[in-house]
Amino acid sequence: MFFRSLWKDFNSRFQHILDDLKRQKEIVRDHANQIHIQSYQSDRVKILEEFEHTRAQRSTEKKAFVIQWIGAPRTILDHESFCMVRQEQYDATQRWPGRWILKNDEVEAWLSPLVPKSSIIWVNAVPGAGETLTQNKNLNR
Repeated sequence: MFFRSLWKDFNSRFQHILDDLKRQKEIVRDHANQIHIQSYQSDRVKILEEFEHTRAQRSTEKKAFVIQWIGAPRTILDHESFCMVRQEQYDATQRWPGRWILKNDEVEAWLSPLVPKSSIIWVNAVPGAGETLTQNKNLNR
């Protein structure tokens, strides 16, 4: 009986403190949940921004690859390379490669200032024979 009387006295004296602690606990829990939600939202925005950046970067890389794939070859570099090869051949032989074709009757007629029989000329030779004439002659009409 003595214990019950003390316990009732304990409840009456400390119950309001216990209630306050419960309320504080709920406030702290609610505040922690708010912080957790804000952190989640912030992380979500960052992840979406990173994803969008990565997607845009991949899209740009794919576009560049496709443009390079379907684009014209680098003809200027090829032309310069062929000119160097022809110059090296001239330096070695003192003869310009491909000049032999200009002595052909059909080619001479085609290149003459008079109107040729045909505006097209077909040149067929083994690779490296010098059938590509690019220096100082325009064979396209």
